This record gives sequence, C-alpha cells and structure tokens, in this order.
Amino acid sequence: MLRFSGKNNFYCGVIGIIEVCLGKGGKEDYEDYLKTRNHRLWEDTSIEHIVMRRLGCEHNDTEFFMNIVRTRPPETIANMCIILIKQADYLLFRQLKRLEEDFLKNGGFNERMYRLRKQNKEGKH
Repeated sequence: MLRFSGKNNFYCGVIGIIEVCLGKGGKEDYEDYLKTRNHRLWEDTSIEHIVMRRLGCEHNDTEFFMNIVRTRPPETIANMCIILIKQADYLLFRQLKRLEEDFLKNGGFNERMYRLRKQNKEGKH
C-alpha cells in the first residue's frame, strides 16, 4: 500500500484502472503532494502524460499498474494516479450523460414497468 502525506495523510490501493484514495480530495491530494515537494505535475502535452493516458485506455487490470507502481518513484506514481482519476472521472461523466439521455427517452423504472404491465394486459384481452 502506498502512503503519501501532503495536507492530508491518505492511503491508496489499486482497484481496476483507478487508484481509489481513501481520504478527502483524491486527485487534489496528489496534486498537493507534488506541489508541497516541488515536484512537476505532468503537463497535458508531456510525453509522460500522453503515454500514461494511452496505458490507462489500453489496460484495466490491477496487476499491470501495480507492477509499474512498484518500480517508480512517488512523484511518478502521484502523476499516474492523477491521470487515472481524470480518466475514470471522464468515463463516469459519459456514463451519467448516457443514463440521463436514456431516462429522458425511455422513462424511469416505474414508467417502464407500467408500460410492460399495460402491454401484458392488453395482449391477454
């Protein structure tokens, strides 16, 4: 298990493609860790950032990322976590958007159940 201490102490464990941070903030804690130690936050156009984004898209297994984490310094791990958290956030946003569109188009659970019950009754008469 990794431990960083910035403003908050927090512990992280890898679950799927995302580092889930137990503590307040998550991504902000990693950014704070880098800032308080004068480490570089990878720019969106840096080669490290680009490669890590690609890895986040291509791999979703815990063991892959744990093997990388075991051999990297804390500042690299913090940058990796920031990117993976951003990717997970983006994917969740897209999923919520899709669910919203589906709800507006097809209604909610109760509306669907009512339609099915009504169709079932009409089909029996």
